Amino acid sequence: MRKLTAILLILCLALPLCAFGEGADKTIVLRIGDPMMTVDGEQKEIDPDRGAAPVIINGRTLVPIRAIIEELGGEVSWSEAAQMVSLKIDELELLLTIGDTRATLRELTWGTIGNVWEIKTTELDASPVIIDGRTMIPARFVMESFGYAVVWDGESQTITIAKPVFEDRVLATVNGEDIYLSDYYVMCAALAADGATVYSGNNDGTIDGKAFGSVISLVIPAQIAESRGLTVTDEDMEFAENMPLFSDGGPYAAACERCLRRFALNEKLMKSLTSEGGECSVAPEEIGWGDDNFTKAQHILVSFDGRTEEEAEARAREVIEKLNGGEDFEALIREYNDDPGMLTNGSYVFAEGEMVDEFYQNARALAVGEYSPAPVRSLYGFHIIRRLPLEDGDYLKTGAARTKELSKLQDLINQWFSKAEITISDDFTVAD
Repeated sequence: MRKLTAILLILCLALPLCAFGEGADKTIVLRIGDPMMTVDGEQKEIDPDRGAAPVIINGRTLVPIRAIIEELGGEVSWSEAAQMVSLKIDELELLLTIGDTRATLRELTWGTIGNVWEIKTTELDASPVIIDGRTMIPARFVMESFGYAVVWDGESQTITIAKPVFEDRVLATVNGEDIYLSDYYVMCAALAADGATVYSGNNDGTIDGKAFGSVISLVIPAQIAESRGLTVTDEDMEFAENMPLFSDGGPYAAACERCLRRFALNEKLMKSLTSEGGECSVAPEEIGWGDDNFTKAQHILVSFDGRTEEEAEARAREVIEKLNGGEDFEALIREYNDDPGMLTNGSYVFAEGEMVDEFYQNARALAVGEYSPAPVRSLYGFHIIRRLPLEDGDYLKTGAARTKELSKLQDLINQWFSKAEITISDDFTVAD
């Protein structure tokens, strides 16, 4: 669950309508030629003591932008030398140049190496201009770039800017359970945050098959888990209490909670299926368990990282000298080892082909309790290997057992999916 939790923690950047600064919920109404604007019903001067007002030029509405952006919790900065205005709300920044129809949108997004700026350039249908010393910007393009709805009323000559209201709808039913559009959007954001390319859809009702399939892949096992009496307790969900999408009460909070609950149920179900006696548990004889096919060992790796080969070999021989002098193997692992897996696993249980051949052959040549009399070279560095006795539960750590277990799980999941009744609502179409 840790990976999914980490992904959902950054959904406040990935989901629309959830990441707005202070003032984001305000509704602003402007009128052509009027230096006043209405902010949540309160009259305010757009440009105090200067009288700037919205205008129409060549059929396009231009507005004095600073007051609007600042009312919505954003920031405005101006470069006289570049004749460029920067508009920023939360993690989005829009750069516009006077007289230029090109606009640059910079968005801080989650990448594989952390937060990165994603930069897009687009074309405007009207360029910014300066009128009486005030920068006038195309209203619709700017506000829609920041995720706001812009409504023009030709009769009253007014422009209304507001945060759009998300209307959740039933996307599908799975075995009689309603799956909502918000469930789908949360999964789109989670997949995108994890590096996948997904199509979140638009007003034509088309949804991405990959994201929809991922929702279903959580829902069906969660239903099976509940039918078997498995539950998610408040304690299981404590980690989510301070997550932004839960605490802000936004439109996706309930969907995020459903997603995490389903994931928790999935984990509990998988654990029950693979534990001893479970439907997908693996017996030792199913993988040919025994000394003839499997080896257990631990090692001290002296890597080539930051060392010449001669330096690495000398350090490995130093370890062997200490072992020959009676020092403890476990203590020398902590002092010399460069393999982080040893600190996590303590030892490895493997069959032929699951380790580099030099490691496998030398480990098999040792008697139980013996360690390498000389450093063993591989592409990773020099190893000092100690062979350990196989224990009853060790077979569960093997790649063969995990492969067999996954095969059983997949067969069972395929059975559940083949029997599931899935109905897509008439308003939506699932794209390949």
